[in-house]
Amino acid sequence: MEQKGMNPASADTGWICPRCGKADNVLRFCPNCGERRPELKEEIMQNKTQAVPTPAQTPQQIQGMMGPSPFMQQPGPAPYSSRDSAETIETLKRQAKPHGPLTKIVYGFAAGGMMFNSNSLLRMAFTKTESGADIFVAKKEPFQNREEAYYLCAPDMWQSLCDFVEREQLAAFCELQYADPMTGVADHFGGGADLTLQFDDTSLGGLHARMVHISVSALRQHGLERLADDLIGLLNDAVERGTKIEKTAVWVCPLCHHGNGDTAFCSECWATRPEKPTETPAETVAALKAQAKPHGPLSGIVYDTFSHGTMNSDSMRHIEIKHTEKDTSIVVYEKKAFQKKTRADYLCSPDAWQALCDFVEREQLEVFCKLKNRNQTPMGLVGVSVERITLTFNNTSAGGQPIYSVLISPTMLNEYGIGDLTVELLRLLDDAIEHGTKIEKPVAWICHVCNHGNPDDVFFCIECGAIKS
Repeated sequence: MEQKGMNPASADTGWICPRCGKADNVLRFCPNCGERRPELKEEIMQNKTQAVPTPAQTPQQIQGMMGPSPFMQQPGPAPYSSRDSAETIETLKRQAKPHGPLTKIVYGFAAGGMMFNSNSLLRMAFTKTESGADIFVAKKEPFQNREEAYYLCAPDMWQSLCDFVEREQLAAFCELQYADPMTGVADHFGGGADLTLQFDDTSLGGLHARMVHISVSALRQHGLERLADDLIGLLNDAVERGTKIEKTAVWVCPLCHHGNGDTAFCSECWATRPEKPTETPAETVAALKAQAKPHGPLSGIVYDTFSHGTMNSDSMRHIEIKHTEKDTSIVVYEKKAFQKKTRADYLCSPDAWQALCDFVEREQLEVFCKLKNRNQTPMGLVGVSVERITLTFNNTSAGGQPIYSVLISPTMLNEYGIGDLTVELLRLLDDAIEHGTKIEKPVAWICHVCNHGNPDDVFFCIECGAIKS
């Protein structure tokens, strides 16, 4: 049976492009040159002879003309007539602005797909160099992986491209608009081609990198098929005559493990390139300590650890020590897996608090809030556990704020080889709790959700988190 929208002679293998001869095409446009599928082109030519909806017509009249499609939200724009296109092209050529030398050409074609990995793309980027130009080609066929290649463009081919752009006044056609006949169709997964020209306009008092964007589809729609074909032909000739360069991967993406060149983003998943460490962990720690700024006395320490879980299997521990002129208080929230959350209050002894202050000052613990993730582990892959340390200082004596807090990640301390600081801090916190005086605080209010008794100094229920009523 003949498949709709394909050449009868190639129904099993795809359609053959009448312009460049590429076979096995399965999308609306040829990924090599951007030519429409022949059947689609014939349908558009037939539609030009039919009546085109106007804004004055009712939606019922438009639906009758366009066909009873539930996906059609609004009529497509009217195709341009050859007379209007000719007048527009001449006007754009007369109003064309001068540019400096051409420094870059980027041709891109992309087509979507309804199935996973059924999209396709072609990108050819030419960048001017002293000896000619560098060429980068990225290509992806439906249901295939993306492929990349690098070439050296011959000087005469680059000059031919520059002459073509200048002779045809290609930059003037950036004002041409493409009227997509499939506008408003919800299941439209077609593609399109575009062209970007970059000029160095500094000699004319302009920008160093002046970008001009041109729609190749608009060129074809306005009757400039020959211009688009000649340009794509020159680009393909430059790639075929270019000298291929084998480049090794400069960095590996931490997300998809794809090898990339000297780029800022992964060419496969577009993840940001991780920053390359310039120092060893020991050098970073020493540099942070050398840059430490003076601060006031320590006024509070908070240690948090939390592990996610389902069906009440989560666990947490929160230790908060707050120092005032009157006393030093300790509040401990703890929840083990499949158990209820508990709270305990203590008075910290002066010796235990002084030991904590001496440890923080001696190890300069506050400077480690500036440690960065060397492994560039994506946040979504960190895991389900959270651990952090918060230090609070009173910097009024140093001309600062009365409450200055810094956040430190024990994970970063482990990564830089100083995880023993977390172990020592936890030991001092446990000693302060063990030698502290436990305080039994009376129940001041009952939670209206879970009937749990809570002390007066909390505004949320310790058990369920409901607000104090």
